[in-house]
Amino acid sequence: MSGIRYGRVVYPRKFAETVPIPASWDERPVPHLLRGQHSDPMREIERIERWYRELKGPKRALLGRLRSVKPRDFWAGLYELMTSRIFVERGWSSQYEPHLGNKTPDFLVRCPDGSRFVAEVLTAFQDPEKERQEAAIYNVASLLNQISHRFSVVLEEVILPRQAVTLKPLLPRVRAWLDQCKPGRSYKITISLPETGVTLKLSTFKNPLAAPAPIVQAMMGLGGKIASTERIQRAIQKKVDTYGYVASHGLPLVLLLWQGDWLEVTDTSLEWALFGRLQVHLPRDLSSTPAAWSHAPGGLLTFGENGLPRNTNLSAVAYCSRVWHRGRVYARVQIYYHPYAEHRLPLPLFRGTPQYVPYDVTQDKFSCQWDRGHRKRGMLLH
Repeated sequence: MSGIRYGRVVYPRKFAETVPIPASWDERPVPHLLRGQHSDPMREIERIERWYRELKGPKRALLGRLRSVKPRDFWAGLYELMTSRIFVERGWSSQYEPHLGNKTPDFLVRCPDGSRFVAEVLTAFQDPEKERQEAAIYNVASLLNQISHRFSVVLEEVILPRQAVTLKPLLPRVRAWLDQCKPGRSYKITISLPETGVTLKLSTFKNPLAAPAPIVQAMMGLGGKIASTERIQRAIQKKVDTYGYVASHGLPLVLLLWQGDWLEVTDTSLEWALFGRLQVHLPRDLSSTPAAWSHAPGGLLTFGENGLPRNTNLSAVAYCSRVWHRGRVYARVQIYYHPYAEHRLPLPLFRGTPQYVPYDVTQDKFSCQWDRGHRKRGMLLH
């Protein structure tokens, strides 16, 4: 375990000293960055501090997110910083949280060719209920680590009611169970407190430690995938409904959707959310006519029930992910353009980046094709 690591502005020593030392099962990024295991912590701290310092605009709320021990807050803040660095690498200038009308979108971007656009950052996380459940798992693990024992456990499942309940009656039962365990095999137990609705599932490692230690060494059930096209659509639609007014200012609106730490958005689920699910058309006589693929109705960037294009105040959606390679940070970005956007982005702006480009656009149909770009890992962020 390393000592305290700190910077100057975002992570001064006085703040770093207040951050808890992470346990082995703790996956929260800020505790590991400042007081735990990290592959290159000082370079990461320097990078965050420098990016924050060079960002133009009001930053007090962003500072709070970057310091938060809650993964959702930290990653949301870091992805806003990474978004600003994408603009820097492209040679664009940006203003963070500018006043535009009566709202403050994340960025107003100005490009050397004179074009401007508004960028709004969206990070894909699990729904609030799952987040509450995972926060509860961390709390239960911390409580169980009040027990020191030679047998270590995996915290496999926790079921808790929504209202606050005391969990201390679990401790003597867990300790008594561990006292009965024998080396050479793994044990499992389910403990329930019917009066409170609490259920706990644990399993042991086969071999005991040489000396007693806090018992929780691993947890199951953290993470997840978003496979629901509808959930992605709701998240994007909410942003469009909030910031779509920028079209009235003559500006394109670009949403940058970042892959969250606990949630993976697949290319397929995003494409279906934007353009509709793929469907196959099988002719009756397969020998004479091949099967054909098309997108089903319902995509955010396609046509509504009235036959008119939807969400034309949204110009493009960028799907972004963070790539760490040999101490360097890359942003992997791919752009999906709205075929009927009220204000279109010039295609050369994102030259070299994978782009899903509309063509043969008519009043009632369009086609798209990939221009894949040439960066394998993405855009290096200095």
